[in-house]
Amino acid sequence: MESGIPSDPHEPHRVAWVDYSKGICIVLVVTLYATLEIQHARGVEGWMRHVVAFARPFRMPDFFLIAGLFLANTIDRPWRTFLDKKVLHFGYLYVLWATVGYVLFIGRGALKDGQSWQQVAAAYPMIMVDPIGSLWFIHSLALYFLVARLTRRVPWWLMLALCAVLQSLPVHTGWFFTDEFTRRFVYFYAGFRLAPRVFQLAAWASTHRAGLLAYLFAWGAVNQVLVSAGLAALPGVSLGLGFSGALAVVFTGVLLSQLPATGALRSLGANSLVVYLGYFVSLRVAARLLGTMIPDAGTAALVLTLASILGALGLRWASARVGLSFLYRRPAWARLAPVAQDPREDHGGQLPRGSPERARLAHAGSGLPMAPRRAP
Repeated sequence: MESGIPSDPHEPHRVAWVDYSKGICIVLVVTLYATLEIQHARGVEGWMRHVVAFARPFRMPDFFLIAGLFLANTIDRPWRTFLDKKVLHFGYLYVLWATVGYVLFIGRGALKDGQSWQQVAAAYPMIMVDPIGSLWFIHSLALYFLVARLTRRVPWWLMLALCAVLQSLPVHTGWFFTDEFTRRFVYFYAGFRLAPRVFQLAAWASTHRAGLLAYLFAWGAVNQVLVSAGLAALPGVSLGLGFSGALAVVFTGVLLSQLPATGALRSLGANSLVVYLGYFVSLRVAARLLGTMIPDAGTAALVLTLASILGALGLRWASARVGLSFLYRRPAWARLAPVAQDPREDHGGQLPRGSPERARLAHAGSGLPMAPRRAP
């Protein structure tokens, strides 16, 4: 998604189940940080920790897999266009929002702890190399797109095998972005190279409700058992749970796309980047307002999750009305290529080349069916 700005979730070329899947993922991400915030503030664990633990094996793998699904649309474009849309785009957003987070929270906290402003300023450049907080996802996307482009001539099966081996190795360099690259890139690359298979599985799930539910039940049981036994992070096991969980989220997205009264989650998924960028600000504000109003830590974490998501969406809405749209959309000076005439041209929700849905849509000349919808 180039702009990351709210758009019409019913535009013809958006895939509904992708939007739903991304909606699930962004909720799980905010749930993690809201739960940690409550636990840190109160010194107790609530029932939401079980939700966080269950989602840990697949939460980020699915996000990265879906981020790679539409790379085939742009991977062979001229370098200038590719760098602009896939590297500079996320680089700009990371630098901007990491600076906001550093000034509002990290730097301000360091000053309160007695550090001088010179020390705070000297530490700032490091966040450009080693990302802070949940913004590491945005930081990583810029790197992953670049690596995928540089290695696109390598046989896909060889590259995927190397990435799988790398994911299973105990890599601990002390640098967050390199360690996460070894653990997460395999899912992004799989999304890129195996996109037609993912769309085929989603199409199958949309017409086989019994099989879809059977898979979700079996996967959920296995995932819970391995998490509870402390085995989910073992080499090989984590890779298997990452891919099986990512597929489970895709299937859940397909299922939700066929149910009524679920449009809010789809809209949230369509604007997942907006939430990802701004929720950490609204989370801090909401946590202070919430205080200890809700005694139960688990319920407080749930309320904080919802408040953080709504706050992030509200922040985007307010920014557009006070002249701060540059927080979400790059200004002209931060672009290498001119803005496309059709702002939907490079949207992350478009169907990838070669997918059955895109071929069927082109042949029919109509909108997508209601069954397999999506989240970019």
